[in-house]
Amino acid sequence: MKKPRLRVAFSNDTHIIDFHFYKVKYIVENKISWLILIIYGYNLTFHSVQEIIYHMKRYAFIDVQNTASTTQQLLGFIVDWNKLCEFLKTKKLCDQVFLYTGIDNGDIDTAHEFDELSKVDHCNVRAKSIFSYKNKDKIISFKCDQCSKEGIQTVDMGYRKKANCDVDLSVDVIEKSGPDTEILLFTGDGDFEYLIRKALEKEVSRFYVYSHAEKIIKANITKSRFSIKLKNLITEKKDKVFYVSLKDIKDQIKKVI
Repeated sequence: MKKPRLRVAFSNDTHIIDFHFYKVKYIVENKISWLILIIYGYNLTFHSVQEIIYHMKRYAFIDVQNTASTTQQLLGFIVDWNKLCEFLKTKKLCDQVFLYTGIDNGDIDTAHEFDELSKVDHCNVRAKSIFSYKNKDKIISFKCDQCSKEGIQTVDMGYRKKANCDVDLSVDVIEKSGPDTEILLFTGDGDFEYLIRKALEKEVSRFYVYSHAEKIIKANITKSRFSIKLKNLITEKKDKVFYVSLKDIKDQIKKVI
């Protein structure tokens, strides 16, 4: 039996969408300005089409720390996590949104913010305490210009803060992965490259990576928040894995200060 097809006509483009047991295999990302919907001569209302589209499962997974540092360091804005969750629910039609964050001991405001988010039906917050980890000290050799004496000096490289939410995020992604499913992952961390590959093995329909790939140069220092491993994967799996810049959704998700 021939598969029914849905024709979606935009003001600047036309897409053909295949249906299989009334589950959409492809969801158009573009904003709809006007459309004509026809399945074998039967006109459908916009509401009935929305109901069919909802059969495609969509889940968003947000690496809060990585996303926050990307928007603040490279794009100059702070994310309003409530706005982002609402955007993913209403505009991207996500069934559930998962947020993974670390919270410093005593940071009452942040704890309250994510506690309120966890009360929203479609939001799932995975919060952990942030711990400080000692960076490995750097050992350098030197030679005195005046006396030619050589020596070794140990440089204290300080501490870094981490909440270790990567395992939780990875487990949740794998549990939700499968046919007729799309995954939206907010991170630029190359450690998740293997996770994306495993999700594709479970026949995820499409995988979107939200970050910011452009590099910036300040005071002769180049800053980048997007892993080369993710760039290579997107090039390799260009029909399944897609990059979306956080800059493109800035107006919808930025916090008003």
